Amino acid sequence: MTKPALMVLKGITKSFKNGQESLQVLKGIDLSVKKVTSWQSWAFWFRKINLMNIIGLLDQPTTGSYQHEGENVAELSENRWPR
Repeated sequence: MTKPALMVLKGITKSFKNGQESLQVLKGIDLSVKKVTSWQSWAFWFRKINLMNIIGLLDQPTTGSYQHEGENVAELSENRWPR
């Protein structure tokens, strides 16, 4: 018998309102994370931190590609990266 996933996110969205404008920061996020044993939990959090750093443009992946609005993040000019 398999255990259910620790976390399952389906179709997650998040928007912020600024007056009449709405800024959608998350659109249709699906994520499934299996339950980890206590000795694996440090690895889970380490992976999560690294993934968030890549998504937040604080770091670049060693391999693979990340596109944001159709642009390859690795090809962004230095002045387009967050300070």
